[in-house]
Amino acid sequence: MTQSEFRCIRDFCLPIVAIIRDNGGEASTKHIYEEFLSRHANQLDRSFFTEHKDNDVKWRDYVNRAGYYLREKGYIARPRHGIWELTDKPVPNGRNVLS
Repeated sequence: MTQSEFRCIRDFCLPIVAIIRDNGGEASTKHIYEEFLSRHANQLDRSFFTEHKDNDVKWRDYVNRAGYYLREKGYIARPRHGIWELTDKPVPNGRNVLS
């Protein structure tokens, strides 16, 4: 993604899946936050760091909401508190496929 292509929660989904996949199919929430910021901080609009949603900076709130969305669609599971893992459901490629 290029700068400011992260506009809505679904834009966060495929990068989160990639982080979990790159970590062997399972990752802690803390690892996902750290890795997401490491990989994509320069692609986020400034508002993602200054605005707050639900008592957290906007980018972390969007990561959480994208995780919820992925879980609802069956792409990830949360087997234990703070752990996200990929399910066997194939994740489609492409930007708008997780709608």
